[in-house]
Amino acid sequence: MTSCPTLLSRTPVQHIKDILNYVPGVITQTRMGDDARVSIRGSGLSRAYGIRGISVLIDGVPMNTSDGLFDFFEIDPSAYRYVEIYRGGNALRYGSNALGGAINLVTPTGRDTAPLDARIDSGSFGYIKGQASTGGIVGDFDYFATVSAQSNKGYRDHSNGNAIRGNFNVSYRFSPNAETRFYVTGATTNQHIPGEVSKTSALTSPRVANPVWVAQDQQRNVDSLRVSNKTRFSFGDTALEVGAFYNRRHVDHPIFQYTDFTVDDYGAFARIVDDRSIGGTRNRLIVGTSIHNGKIDTNQYVNIAATKGALAASMIDKSRNLSFYAEDSLFILPKLSLAAGVQYLDAVRDRRDRFLSNGDQSGREHFSLWSPKIGTLWDIYSLDRFWEGRDQKRHNSPVPLDSRW
Repeated sequence: MTSCPTLLSRTPVQHIKDILNYVPGVITQTRMGDDARVSIRGSGLSRAYGIRGISVLIDGVPMNTSDGLFDFFEIDPSAYRYVEIYRGGNALRYGSNALGGAINLVTPTGRDTAPLDARIDSGSFGYIKGQASTGGIVGDFDYFATVSAQSNKGYRDHSNGNAIRGNFNVSYRFSPNAETRFYVTGATTNQHIPGEVSKTSALTSPRVANPVWVAQDQQRNVDSLRVSNKTRFSFGDTALEVGAFYNRRHVDHPIFQYTDFTVDDYGAFARIVDDRSIGGTRNRLIVGTSIHNGKIDTNQYVNIAATKGALAASMIDKSRNLSFYAEDSLFILPKLSLAAGVQYLDAVRDRRDRFLSNGDQSGREHFSLWSPKIGTLWDIYSLDRFWEGRDQKRHNSPVPLDSRW
């Protein structure tokens, strides 16, 4: 696991590359606007848009769609305290079944943020971004909210875009050992796509867009809303987390065809973490389960300069995922552990074709598999305890974190 302890709200952060650029084993390449190709240990390296093979979470709550896709357009990197990277099988602690691992975005709360904060960033090629945030504590409640708006003309032709994003969370402490937190995140992004060009064009005229893409006015416009909850109970050395989430996305996407689709995702999870000393040796056991289901309602049209022509395809895709997982880490030395784990995944992919003039493309596939894990982990610098210490300071100190660091 790698944690990026940069105070993201105090550094220029336009997109995910600014956070992950120097993390070993992680490759990030920007495309246009806030989009980027991200690969952990080579997973999904060939993808030209979005990401697959990597689970993205917000405070441990899944953000990917149920079929595994995620768009970095939708997140505001400057809205988070720090980011955790779990490579490969290390992401099993969150039940991730993605080959590359997981990226966990850790949010501020009302207990570690200033009552009012604002900033304006500007840069080359018409980039400007404004952001404001607030947070605080009211009795047993705490809250945090941030909103940002940005515009970017882009380095290449036909790569201009804009975005508005908001993040809100509120928590209630029932007791020192029980707390529930609700999250609401929303985004609306509009981005023109310059497209691929030949090597000769890229070297001689790097700012020129693909003329076909310009003629088709290719774009990716996304409106998304996520609502989730995570409730935590502590019982001495054992902690229980339970939660649920809902995600709705509308994607207006004129490319080689005009794609218009709506995503409805929902799910729930439960995770038990038991971290105790057994015979003088630390042992951490994690057991969990999750369900993540969703539906994508898609219509595709002939693209006539970013207007909808004749209907070319229509379908409903459904995804269903049920998993159970367990991981045990025995610390034979304070920073060296032996780890073993296993995950069971049951998944269904179902397509109902509604455009039958070119044949019925309907189909259904069912997958059931086990994934074992075994290995050792040497924690050169114990970041888990580093952050635990900082969290403890946040909860006990009325002084804002940024005044002490």
